[in-house]
Amino acid sequence: MDTFIYLLSSIIYLLCGIAMLLLAVRAILSWFPDIRGGIVNVIYSFTEPLLVPVRKLLYKAGLQSLMTPLDFSFIITYLLLVVIRLICGSFL
Repeated sequence: MDTFIYLLSSIIYLLCGIAMLLLAVRAILSWFPDIRGGIVNVIYSFTEPLLVPVRKLLYKAGLQSLMTPLDFSFIITYLLLVVIRLICGSFL
């Protein structure tokens, strides 16, 4: 059982790290709106499913005014990934 928990937390830890990296790259790419293409579309297709649920929660809570000019769904998602990664890291 300990091996399973270790393996599961290692996988989640790694996936959270990859997601955080992709979100950081997406944030940097948002500063350059003229850049479009294959890799940019791949990054957006991986990160958008992470951001959509948080955006929906912000709209349901009536906090859509927080969506401009900064995307708070990005910040909340990134912080959630940090917390999940810290929790999984405690099992390693």
